[in-house]
Amino acid sequence: WVPRRDPWHLISDAMVTSQRVLERGRAGIENEAVRSMLAGALTGAVEATATCPLDTIKVRMQTLDAPLSMGRGPLYRIGITGSHIVQNEGLMALWKGWGPLVSGVMVKKAIRFSSFAQFKSTFKPPSGKLSGFMTFLGGIFAGTVETIAVVTPSEMLKIRLQTEKASCQLVY
Repeated sequence: WVPRRDPWHLISDAMVTSQRVLERGRAGIENEAVRSMLAGALTGAVEATATCPLDTIKVRMQTLDAPLSMGRGPLYRIGITGSHIVQNEGLMALWKGWGPLVSGVMVKKAIRFSSFAQFKSTFKPPSGKLSGFMTFLGGIFAGTVETIAVVTPSEMLKIRLQTEKASCQLVY
């Protein structure tokens, strides 16, 4: 899979690829935790690709020294910041930091999905269906495992990439 430069094709390609892998997973992967890990990783890739532009705009707004526009709502400022990035750095600048973001989100989602699958298989009653409370506990367990297991260097690198100005001297 080779991504095209158009960001909307990136999202479309990721969704098609995830569907193909999940279809193969249903046919050939018997381990529920492994299937869940693949599903989580692919879900994370699609999520990161779709949300990266807003994340880049958010980080730029947080790190800019510009004062808030008086009397203007937050959507106005988001639009101004986004158009400024596109005009000065190009459309693909909205996806700065995508690599660290997608790798971090894929790992987080894979860990969360597989942890939840492991919880379900460990605590599944003879009836085969977890109660609402046990599903709730499984979600807490999966979130805790995800929080403990995933480290923050990818987030730091992503933010540094997003905040650097377009220049010939790239720091990262």
